Amino acid sequence: MGVRDIGTGLILGVLLIGATTHLLGWVMLAAALIPAGDAAVVARSKGSHAAIYGVHLGTAAIMVIIAALLVAA
Repeated sequence: MGVRDIGTGLILGVLLIGATTHLLGWVMLAAALIPAGDAAVVARSKGSHAAIYGVHLGTAAIMVIIAALLVAA
């Protein structure tokens, strides 16, 4: 696990504790760009399709779904 992932998790944790679900949803939606960007980097470097789709884009899709649920709440 990278430092960026830990930092992002701590930011989301603070928002989860102290902010509204609406704000957390918007932050999660913005944060979904991170795994989407990682997928682009892996694809550009000719990485495996499992890493591109299964790990990075799968994570981004789950984050977008969670963000939509939080924004709608």
